[in-house]
Amino acid sequence: MTIRVWLCPPLFFAQRREWASFVINGVLYAFCLFPIAAGLYWLVVGAGEKAEGTAAGAFPVAVFFWLLCVAHVADARRREKARTRPPVSFWSRVLESALILAIPGVMAVGFALTSTRDASWRVEVSRVTEARWEAEWIVEQAQQYQRVEARNPGTMAELTRRLPEAQLEATDPWGRDWVVSAAFQDTRTPPNPGDLWACSRGPTGTGRCPPGTPGAVPSAAAGSIGHSAGFGGWQGGDQRPWLERLSDMLAVVLILGPLPGYVAYRIIRRVRGRPAPPLRTVSGAITVVVVVGILAFIACPMFLNVAPRARLAKAQADIR
Repeated sequence: MTIRVWLCPPLFFAQRREWASFVINGVLYAFCLFPIAAGLYWLVVGAGEKAEGTAAGAFPVAVFFWLLCVAHVADARRREKARTRPPVSFWSRVLESALILAIPGVMAVGFALTSTRDASWRVEVSRVTEARWEAEWIVEQAQQYQRVEARNPGTMAELTRRLPEAQLEATDPWGRDWVVSAAFQDTRTPPNPGDLWACSRGPTGTGRCPPGTPGAVPSAAAGSIGHSAGFGGWQGGDQRPWLERLSDMLAVVLILGPLPGYVAYRIIRRVRGRPAPPLRTVSGAITVVVVVGILAFIACPMFLNVAPRARLAKAQADIR
């Protein structure tokens, strides 16, 4: 490039009568000249440290836009020197365009799935948290009953009748009866020294409450939620229907998969010696990057560990 082009990049396109590129480069060059003029004005007219700071901040902005202009010219020079590409078939261009348009569309479908599943999942998390809190409260009141009566309650009905101020729930958050330990049900005196625990069978009603103690048989608590005086609280594994788990996994794939999938598609085409047609306009490429970037920016935090923890904290706050 000549000195004139380095100093005024739009001249490169004016010499070749590429007026569309000349306008684009000229706009960028105007954004380069304006900070320079503003910086010089503040240096000449302004006074004090504020004026010097404003001028100093203007020149890096000018350099940034000048580099964009030079990069635009360099890309045009590279295309001029590149060998003539073989013609790309019409259907290849149609396929490429369809893939580009499908990326935000498929990601939007993933968002639709997550939004519909998110509401029900949040309610379920709230109920699970409530069940753990209530089970712990039941065990604490059973221990209080044991200290006062010198025996164990026997049933939830007896515990509720004897300690009405505790406001115990007779059923779990899903409307099913609580399952209590054998020691809890033993009303002999002195009190049975066994472990006191209360257990809910969980959202599906099929969770297995421990036949002995949670510490002795931890695998028996799959799907259930409860609290033990000796071993603390537990929450069984995920027992949601397979269709719900599949929809959650599908949502993740639809949101996070299209962009790397498109990159893999172009790499495979290039390896096979049939490279995909390039994007013709800078604006088209920028549009795709911006759309996908915004969607990814929204999507990624949904699947970080911080999101479930935040929802769990909200659920705990709602029931306390």
